Amino acid sequence: MSNVSGKAYAMNVVTPMRPRNTWINRLLFMFTRAQPDKLAGLIGLSFIHFARWVIIRREDWPDFGQPRDPLRNDYMLFCSNFNGTWDQYIDAFSDALPSGLDLLWYSSIKYPHSIPITAFKNYIRANQVD
Repeated sequence: MSNVSGKAYAMNVVTPMRPRNTWINRLLFMFTRAQPDKLAGLIGLSFIHFARWVIIRREDWPDFGQPRDPLRNDYMLFCSNFNGTWDQYIDAFSDALPSGLDLLWYSSIKYPHSIPITAFKNYIRANQVD
């Protein structure tokens, strides 16, 4: 867990994306913002306080005055905070929105799908940033 504040936990996951498919993900994100009822399974989970996916194109990474590293991939940043344990959160998230998770993460490299849950948990754990 990271950023423990009382009973709420924060989670950040950064996953590499195939650059040729980034535009499709951007389109999907626009669609889900325009059609929030498509995320009803996520919205109904009261222990989730916040969840957001953001696409960071490789040319948009900050350089902080240093030479840029040549990046091969774009990246997706997922940020969330929630009550409960990490396992409960991932289980509920996968149960409530399995096809939505697969749709939003479809272009992420080595994404195993949200079901079976063990592979999904391993993927999130491997890409989580504390």
